[in-house]
Amino acid sequence: MGASSTRMALAASKDQKSEPPARRRRERDTEALERCRQLKGEVFEKDKKVGFLMNMMAVYGCPVTQHDFVSCDPCRQNEHSDIRQGGGFRYLSDGSAEVILCEKELKNYNHTAEILRHELIHAIDHCKYEVDWDNPKHVACTEIRAASLSGDCRWAAEVARGALGASIGPEMLAKGHHPKCVRRRAKLSLMTTGLSKLKAEQAVDAVFEDCYNDTSPFGVIPH
Repeated sequence: MGASSTRMALAASKDQKSEPPARRRRERDTEALERCRQLKGEVFEKDKKVGFLMNMMAVYGCPVTQHDFVSCDPCRQNEHSDIRQGGGFRYLSDGSAEVILCEKELKNYNHTAEILRHELIHAIDHCKYEVDWDNPKHVACTEIRAASLSGDCRWAAEVARGALGASIGPEMLAKGHHPKCVRRRAKLSLMTTGLSKLKAEQAVDAVFEDCYNDTSPFGVIPH
């Protein structure tokens, strides 16, 4: 989420796919599209975690390439949330899926890498597990894993979004802030789907321990 949210794409996928291609092209900002493509290429070239996650897609039986699986998109923002979302994981009724990058929302290389890691965790879960995307607990689980394993809750990201003061050092993440951040981010992601705050909290709380402790495919929470 938060800059990157699965369900932003899930909720909008059918409408977006049904739009005439010419209309979608007219909405494109050419400069933003080219910048998105450039950032995407740089991340796939340099970010080892993104490369690892792509390799694990093949290990789990869902081989993909950046060219056929990751797309830049104009992205209509979710009407249920004021949060600007930077990407999403989109699945279709025919069983196909893709990761999208919202071309107007990408801030820089690190932001793009974080989004791709986040969405690739969702892609791995979609490939490896029988995820029911209409089940709030299932969605909560993959949001917990994505927030935990993508870097969403790294110290610098939390400082940038104002969740931690700059004077509070990275050691705070080792003192219990990381799971609190993950829990908060997962709840926010669920709320972007239109789920109430209470129901989002209930879904996250119900699965948090098991899903937070599932650090596959890394084995540990990466730093």
